[in-house]
Amino acid sequence: MMDKTTPTSEELLSRARSIVSDALRLGSDLLQSASAVSANLTKTLSAPKSSGGCGCSSGCGCSSSGKCGCGCGCNIPETHCPPRCVCRMRVAAMTGQEVVAELRVVNEAHETRTFTLTPSPFSWGEEQVEFAFTPPSLTLAPGEWGFARGRLMVPISFAKGRYSSEILVTGAYEQCVEVVLEVGCDDVPCGSCEVVEHERRYRIRAHHWYDHFQCVVPCGPVVRRQAGSLGIRPL
Repeated sequence: MMDKTTPTSEELLSRARSIVSDALRLGSDLLQSASAVSANLTKTLSAPKSSGGCGCSSGCGCSSSGKCGCGCGCNIPETHCPPRCVCRMRVAAMTGQEVVAELRVVNEAHETRTFTLTPSPFSWGEEQVEFAFTPPSLTLAPGEWGFARGRLMVPISFAKGRYSSEILVTGAYEQCVEVVLEVGCDDVPCGSCEVVEHERRYRIRAHHWYDHFQCVVPCGPVVRRQAGSLGIRPL
């Protein structure tokens, strides 16, 4: 007599078929899920990035909710140095006539500074001539401004044409005024310009993406005081 708790061969075969069917159905579901995930990932990667980077809606790789961390870092802010030449003046005269350059210097820094005016010469052949400023330097308190006038007599030997030079205004850093002298042209005996100095400017630039830090470089050459001033002794 057969034990009723022992499954027959037909029951075993039915159970095996059920297990195989369930395994095939599970495998099909897994393949479909993997295909959907792959399609969504491809769509996300190929979508154009917004101005916020990483597909985020706002800057610095952050979402509108204020949460950051979209898989990329924030942009490192950078600053640029102001232009070296702050303005350009034009003067014109005939040979033997005088031209004048007027400069208004404004100290917008938070400390008293001395500004030195250094003109470069106009040249024709071996002859050179430059502005002579009165006064040659200005010491200005914070928020104060000063006025200097430079005079120049155009040499008779100068040929008709256009000549260029610069006037350096040196405080905590250098700024320049570009001067154009036209000889033998319209009579423009006087030119003027304003030079404003703020706190010393610095350029902040980012290193490569793998550095993740900034490099701060002073704008313009460092102005060094003469040896012996401010208690400094020459080496």
